[in-house]
Amino acid sequence: MSEEFVCVSAAMTEAAGERLGREAEAGDLIGLQGGIGSGKTTFARGIARGIGIEASVTSPTFTLVNQYSGPIAMLHVDVWRLDDADEVLSYIEAQTNAPAITVVEWSDRPSANLLRPDVTIRLVQGDSPNSRLLTAVTNTARGIALATALRASA
Repeated sequence: MSEEFVCVSAAMTEAAGERLGREAEAGDLIGLQGGIGSGKTTFARGIARGIGIEASVTSPTFTLVNQYSGPIAMLHVDVWRLDDADEVLSYIEAQTNAPAITVVEWSDRPSANLLRPDVTIRLVQGDSPNSRLLTAVTNTARGIALATALRASA
């Protein structure tokens, strides 16, 4: 299943992530794809807010994994600098202290090829600097539930 959504502002992109986060459950794997500045971290910030995480969500580019505590923990992973899939899995497993929702930026990189996100959100800049075209691609039944939540926010 694949669905497209248009967000006309960063706030709307974050709100879409928040709606998906409200539906997310421990064990869900959410992939984010898009170029630099496409809104991946903004969307992840919304997911965290939807989960109930109050911490400031920042890009994990240099830390590789940021772990946030809340009603459900969230692992925010950036695989841009990782070279192979085993390395990605090792980083994720090393950070997992409890069941968590895992959000992986750059999930289309070859190093993430062993991951099978429940839903992948592709973000592409739209017609204006702040607009984004979001495409949700589902891979599992959980992914369909997550995409349905995203559709409800459109």
